Parts: sequence; structure tokens; C-alpha cells
Amino acid sequence: PAFHHAPGAIDLMNRGLHVLVEKPMALTHADGVRMVAAARQHGVVLTVGLFRRLLPAIRLFRAALDAGQIGDVLNVTAEVGSAYTWQLTTIAGMRRQEAGGGMLMDMGSHVLDLLLYICDASPSLVEYADNASEGIETDCTIELGLSRRGAFVPAHVELSRTRTLDNSIRVEGT
Repeated sequence: PAFHHAPGAIDLMNRGLHVLVEKPMALTHADGVRMVAAARQHGVVLTVGLFRRLLPAIRLFRAALDAGQIGDVLNVTAEVGSAYTWQLTTIAGMRRQEAGGGMLMDMGSHVLDLLLYICDASPSLVEYADNASEGIETDCTIELGLSRRGAFVPAHVELSRTRTLDNSIRVEGT
């Protein structure tokens, strides 16, 4: 479970071992800072398992944007979601204090990483909404501004564990 990531990674790095940690890397900013400090102190590699940017289709997508094949990027939309049907082995993923969050932490981290990689952009949060209430979110929307080559590009992200969405990233260009 996610609440073990930071303490386990720090323990391994204190032993001089390189660490590949699953996402979320840490549940708090402070834990993330401690993890990075341990990696630096011991001269080891700390990395998070965000592997999707290495997929051939994603690398081709990035190369096409970098080559200007769609012109200037005008708008980005990402929709990822379907009904959650995996059998649970623990309820840790359903508790904020142990998982850190729901759909945003689970799939959102991959989607946001891909958007920033594909568009070679820096994000700014415009608006966020979810249905978490006192628990974890199963649905959320994120409005971002992507700073790409000096231009502001609006981006809309929708994530759901309750509805089937397009499961796509669309980039509109000139």
C-alpha cells in the first residue's frame, strides 16, 4: 500500500540501494522531500514507476508535436475512466490516509505525466473538482493551463472510476 512507499524507500536508500517506487511516491510533500534527500545523501537513484511515456505510441506522439506536425497546440483534452472492477486484496486503497487519494492518485498521475511529457509543458492549475467528500474521489475534473513554448494552452482532464470515458488524449492544433 502507498503508505509504505516513503518509509520503505528511505530505509532501502539508507542501505545504499537504488529505488524504483510505485506511485504515489509519497503521501505527503514532507515525505517526498525526505525521500529525495535520502537519495542525494547516499548517492543512489530514486525514481517513480511512471513508465507510460516510454511506450512507442507516446514517443511518436511527442515527436509529432515537437516536429510541428499539427501546428501550434490550441487545446488538450484527456479522458480516462471505466468502472472499477478489480478484486481488492486490501481496503488500503479506499482510505485517504493509506492511499493518498482515489482516481486522481491512481490514474491521474499517469495522465498528468503524459500530458506534460507529450506537450513538453509546465502546468498551472485553473480549477479542480471531485466527488471525494470525506473519502477518496472516484470522479474528478481538472482544468489546467499548459505553458508551452511561451503560449498558454488550455487543458481539460476528466477521470472516472464509475463511468466509461474515451480513454484518450486529444491535442488540437492549427
